[in-house]
Amino acid sequence: MATTFDPKTPLILTLGEPAGVGPEIIARAWTATATETPFVVIGDARLLASQGVPVIEIGAPSDAPAAFRCGLPVLHHPAPAPVQPGRPDPRNAPVVADWIEQAVALALVGEASAVVTAP
Repeated sequence: MATTFDPKTPLILTLGEPAGVGPEIIARAWTATATETPFVVIGDARLLASQGVPVIEIGAPSDAPAAFRCGLPVLHHPAPAPVQPGRPDPRNAPVVADWIEQAVALALVGEASAVVTAP
């Protein structure tokens, strides 16, 4: 059975390892697709803002389509430990799992059309 994409139900991306390349890849993806299919990120908004893209903290995935052209929509869930690129901190591991669990839960209730995890 084929399904169609509903722009009111965005993709959800999880940030991945905060000290890895996920924040950079997501920022570049938003820059490349800011006029196309909206997505929302679950992760640390400060980390994404440090990549030089405008970030808009939103309260629900349904807010993403309206925000997407103006900035990268983020469901802000901060990393508990300071992030230094290239140096993963084990204290941040539980939040990475939380981001994925939140994304899957949102997809299961229909608030997201799919889940994508950054590296």
